[in-house]
Amino acid sequence: MGAGGWAHAGEGTAAKRSETWEPVGTRVNFVSTSAGWDHPRTSFYTDHYELTMLQASLHSGAAHRRSVFEAFARRLPDGRRYGIVAGTGRLLEGIADFRFGEAELDFLGRTGVVNQDTLDYLANYRFSGDIWGYPEGEAYFPNSPILIVESTFAEACMLETYLLSVLNHDSAIASAASRMITAAGNRPCIEMGSRRTHEESAVAAARAAVIAGFDSTSNLEAGFRYGIKTVGTAAHSFTLLHDTERDAFEAQIASLGPGTSLLVDTYDVEAAVRAAVELAGPKLGASGWTPATSWPRPSGSGASWTTSAT
Repeated sequence: MGAGGWAHAGEGTAAKRSETWEPVGTRVNFVSTSAGWDHPRTSFYTDHYELTMLQASLHSGAAHRRSVFEAFARRLPDGRRYGIVAGTGRLLEGIADFRFGEAELDFLGRTGVVNQDTLDYLANYRFSGDIWGYPEGEAYFPNSPILIVESTFAEACMLETYLLSVLNHDSAIASAASRMITAAGNRPCIEMGSRRTHEESAVAAARAAVIAGFDSTSNLEAGFRYGIKTVGTAAHSFTLLHDTERDAFEAQIASLGPGTSLLVDTYDVEAAVRAAVELAGPKLGASGWTPATSWPRPSGSGASWTTSAT
């Protein structure tokens, strides 16, 4: 997202919003989670000071004043003219699980993070405010109010860290993915970065890349959780396992069919390509690019399915 910000306006200040904006989710078919995945509790995806601010505001009596918070990007990375919004759908689902159960309350009390009055408030915490913002996949620019949270100070302040964490990460991935989609033209792009990041970040990154227009991912958890099409080839270890590269190709084709995608850069790329075509024929790689119908394509992404081999 670039350098992100979280601006707060107290009751009666900067509370007017453009009539052209729509509540998040009314216009966006975001990539939601599947029924088979239980969303974790998100209330501890926050900072210590959010809860100590809550305690102090409860003590002063100001906690329940109506407030408006805005999440925005102060600037974009050098060379970037725009960013792409992603993460809003994850946030909406996560806020529904932003609650404090017995284990969380016990930890906060045992470690002295907050007092008993604050624990009593947290025990019944449910966000009841309004959230407005840009649809996922839409472009944003410096100082764009990407997300607006309207609620009491007590309800909204605790969401700050969680919101910025998700928006910063997912929008950064989507923004980079959008530039790749533009450069690729009509050629499909596949997200395969799981091994280069945290395991949960990898799932979120796959989702954000698809929102920006990527066709698929190698991450199975993203496929399970969000219904994203998953694809893959083989690792170099599979080729090295066999006595020759040709033996490896023959084994893979025999097991997975001629439509499989063969890895050709273990040794000599040109020789491997020739061997792959000789063994599999014109159907090589075809099965990996059948259009998926089980997950929602983001509208206006500009991406299309093509038949290709990697």
